[in-house]
Amino acid sequence: MGSYKVIRLILSVLLFVFWIQSKGQDSPSVQVCLTLIESTSNISSLDSCRNIGIQYNNIDLISKSEYYLGRNLYSTDHKRAYQVSASAFSLRNQIEDDDPELTLKCGYNAAFYADLLKMPDSAKHYLNEVVSSDIINRTTVLARKDLGQLHAENGNFSLAKDYLDQAIQYLAHFNPQQVFDLYLDQSMILLEEAKVVSKDKHESIAQQIINTAVQVLDTTDLSGISRFSLVGYYQNVGWAHRLIFDYPNAVLFTEKALSLTNDPIVETDLNNNLGIYYKHLEQYGKSFKHLKIAEERALSLSEKLKAVQVYDNFGETYLENSQFENAIEYFNKGICTLLSNAEKCSDLHLGEIDAISTLPSMERIWMLTLLDDKAKCYYQWYQKHQDPKNLDLALSYYTLADNVVSLIQKSIPQESGKLLWRSRAKDLYESGVIAAHEAGSMERVHRFIERSKALVLYQAIQLSNATDLLDEEYQKEISSTLLDINNLQSELFDIKDKSTPEALAIKDSILGLESHYSILIDEVSKANPAYYQLNFNDDNIKLHTVQDQLQDDQSLISFFSTETELVGINVSNQNIEFKSLGVIDQIDSLVSDYMKSLNHFDQLGSISDREYQSYLQSFSNSSNELYQVLLKPWNNLNEKIIIIPSENLSDISFEGLIMESPDLSSPMQDWVYVIKEHGVSYSPSMTIWNELQHKQSQGRELMTFTPGFSGSTYVSLDETQSELKDDISHMKVTNYDNSEANLEQLLAYNGEAIINLATHAVINTTESEFSFLLLNDESGKLDTIFLKDIYHIDIPGAFIVVNACETSRGEHSRGEGIISLERAFTYAGASGLITSLWPINDHASSIIMKHFYEKMGDGLEKDEALRLAKLNYLSEVKTEVEAHPFLWAPLIQIGNTNPLEVNALSSHLLWYGLGFILIAIAMYFTIKKSKNK
Repeated sequence: MGSYKVIRLILSVLLFVFWIQSKGQDSPSVQVCLTLIESTSNISSLDSCRNIGIQYNNIDLISKSEYYLGRNLYSTDHKRAYQVSASAFSLRNQIEDDDPELTLKCGYNAAFYADLLKMPDSAKHYLNEVVSSDIINRTTVLARKDLGQLHAENGNFSLAKDYLDQAIQYLAHFNPQQVFDLYLDQSMILLEEAKVVSKDKHESIAQQIINTAVQVLDTTDLSGISRFSLVGYYQNVGWAHRLIFDYPNAVLFTEKALSLTNDPIVETDLNNNLGIYYKHLEQYGKSFKHLKIAEERALSLSEKLKAVQVYDNFGETYLENSQFENAIEYFNKGICTLLSNAEKCSDLHLGEIDAISTLPSMERIWMLTLLDDKAKCYYQWYQKHQDPKNLDLALSYYTLADNVVSLIQKSIPQESGKLLWRSRAKDLYESGVIAAHEAGSMERVHRFIERSKALVLYQAIQLSNATDLLDEEYQKEISSTLLDINNLQSELFDIKDKSTPEALAIKDSILGLESHYSILIDEVSKANPAYYQLNFNDDNIKLHTVQDQLQDDQSLISFFSTETELVGINVSNQNIEFKSLGVIDQIDSLVSDYMKSLNHFDQLGSISDREYQSYLQSFSNSSNELYQVLLKPWNNLNEKIIIIPSENLSDISFEGLIMESPDLSSPMQDWVYVIKEHGVSYSPSMTIWNELQHKQSQGRELMTFTPGFSGSTYVSLDETQSELKDDISHMKVTNYDNSEANLEQLLAYNGEAIINLATHAVINTTESEFSFLLLNDESGKLDTIFLKDIYHIDIPGAFIVVNACETSRGEHSRGEGIISLERAFTYAGASGLITSLWPINDHASSIIMKHFYEKMGDGLEKDEALRLAKLNYLSEVKTEVEAHPFLWAPLIQIGNTNPLEVNALSSHLLWYGLGFILIAIAMYFTIKKSKNK
């Protein structure tokens, strides 16, 4: 018997004797236990100490004994380890704690075992308790890492990344050069973050994170570390190399880890990883060998999700070899394992979404992966053998996969998390569009295109409507929580160094509030089914409904970018067309050339005549080429066009495109622009376009905001602001100038038909929520109104004119659109907007807007009023440069195009007038008749 075992036996005997002697008397055994429990791993000894603690009601001893019991039960009894760790955490929170770090470790251990026991809600609860501590140490940092991982497993990648970022920032306050475990922790956090980010297709960011992780691991001192830690080290290095596509090194380090471990769970993961790595090295025999071992290990351990991962990897490997039947068999095995139903799972159809909805979050994510892979398999099978049954099956599984995306997204209350899922689902929609077009199913083409357009914005509009269904107390709590998050984000934005203790504390508070908001929305949804149904409604509009809504003179064109081509669907109330418009890279290049040429406008005053002619040729060519690609191919194009752009087409003013190659010697105002043949308006999606048709501006009242810029670095907009102060026919105008042009006045909106904001905007294209407009505060000083502040304004039905620069620009969100000021006003309740695509010219915009309001006052539709205002401007220009589209084309109309309603007073006066005329006519004929008698 070894000396270590002899010592353990002696300790156990001594502790047992002390426990016997302690019955009924105050014994030194408590102090003996408190001294010895840290140095023993003997379960019986720890149990004896726990019993002594219970005997003397010594909570300190009970909790410490339970903590060490939890640590030493890892390899034998996870359930009891969880119970004693949770008990230890609870007990230590009941005493005046002289060892708060131990309390945190108890909570962290409880979360660790809850996760092993597949109790994610309990794990999240204990981790939240740990991170709520003011103490920053290795335990609280690891808790943030684990919370990030849990949120990633639930599909909330945005929140996951926030926790992981925070964990990395806190690690910087330690000294990782001296501690191997901190090196390992840092690399693990970086790797987890890379997995989260890469799912969002941010390959360059993920690559940077992985390279950092590899550097951390490469500089690690491996001397004197435990076998367990070394396994984790090699496993992480292998995964890091896999994420940078270095599969030989991924295999090398993973094989090292496998040779050192005897943990069956770790063996399962390592063999599964090797199956992936060898597949990418096209060594399929070795791939299948390791996957088979992983499958056997997972099944023997009853590890459901690990088995599912192995089945998906089997399926993908067979698919790479065009062994379609084998691939489908393994995808089905994964689906059957998740549903625990071997009878229906292989023929899963759209009606089975209810079965999927009962799965935990992580299982839903794996279900999505399997359904997407199965759909791809059927589509590739169709391509090879042209069996239409396989094409139909592919479409069915793409549709079902999209439904699962909706299920996952509904469990994520934060908008940032929803946006990440829209981005992740974009590839699914691309594949769905291609398959649906091949099948000739226009309704399905429309469905997949529409699902990639501003769906989160539509849900936000629905949320605004749904909140009205709640009790006032819930409304206040939801509103105040969001406002608190908003205010803290503003505070954080103002701090330049985000790694300072102050910044990290604010991040902690934001994450805490976001967790509270998640719990609150879940509670509200369960208590209010009508709220849940409306809040989480993401059904897109059907094609026949769009057709019914369109007028005879309207065409609606929705563009969609796949990985290889630009496609579009053109809808009128008579016809539907679907076209492939060209190779996406070539069209992107055209857009880039056009925008560069457009933005050279500012240089026109300083170039020679020869350079000017060369510029005109370049500009007219790129503009006309874009027209030839985007609009000319459509056979049925009505007088009015509603554009739903995709990707960088959002930067283009379609009405400014040139329809015919011009004679360069002719005046620019005589060129044939789209605006001379068509009126153009815009919408983020067909679904939102339809939603905004039901909102209507009331009356003919115009509320203007004209802040002052004296003493600031911003140029005063004298012409724009002076034009708004003139009388406008048939409209009542209320002006708010300088100190009155403030947020409070905007919040006091009282149903005016139009709100005009004549000011400056500053656009943040990387953190769009921090784009802002300038107003004045109550003292007349400039005040910033952030995009995220606009979300909290209530302006139901108002038509918003944001007479400022680039207000339609913002951060491009893949699968959602532009996160812009325009989007924020739509969320706040606007029925429609006029915004700008690039910097506006004060003189040109003042003339255009004066004409626009006159036309609106005359009762014209908004899109037609803006079109005629621009044409009037072109007819009045004095020089050719003034006719350049850079000056008149940036202002665009979005949303509801209906004319302003005649207000109640005008309506009554009209009827009174008609009544008076009828009475007068009747009296005239009565008098005339009596005279004739």
